[in-house]
Amino acid sequence: MNDTLLLKDSDVAALLNISRAMFWKMVADGRFGPMALSMGRSKRWRRSDVELYVRWGLPERAVFVQRLESEATG
Repeated sequence: MNDTLLLKDSDVAALLNISRAMFWKMVADGRFGPMALSMGRSKRWRRSDVELYVRWGLPERAVFVQRLESEATG
């Protein structure tokens, strides 16, 4: 993994120091904040969103999205 802008599930899991299985469980349960981008049949996550998610203390998806929206509107 390098400084790529879009991350695969394995890259995100490595950044969070968890297994891919745990990562996908967090996604399914709504505990992983950033939303995925669909690229064909695969999914990618913005590195900036994942870094922000960690900086904000790993909030659940609803809280993360709400905070993103509030910061975007100023």
